[in-house]
Amino acid sequence: MSQAWLCTLALVLLAVIAAVIWVTGAIMLGLRVGASVPTPKATIPDQIVTEVLSFGLVTRLDRVTEELLVEAYETPDRPWIAAMFFAGFLLLLSPEDLLA
Repeated sequence: MSQAWLCTLALVLLAVIAAVIWVTGAIMLGLRVGASVPTPKATIPDQIVTEVLSFGLVTRLDRVTEELLVEAYETPDRPWIAAMFFAGFLLLLSPEDLLA
């Protein structure tokens, strides 16, 4: 009976060691891939990078206005609330664009 227990323990230990080795290898591969990504990004023109980042910003802003504001105030969804939020956000971003 104890020999079967030792075999089971050895198999579990081997499985844990294999999992640790696999996770370590995956992290090493991820680091290599992540380190190679910025090199092509540096060759992209600034205008395209700005367009991609602004699209992400507007998407995030839309998500905030459509979900968080509606959940915070249990009133029916009114388009002018979202429009005012967008206008205020653009007013906050305008001085930053003028200074840059």
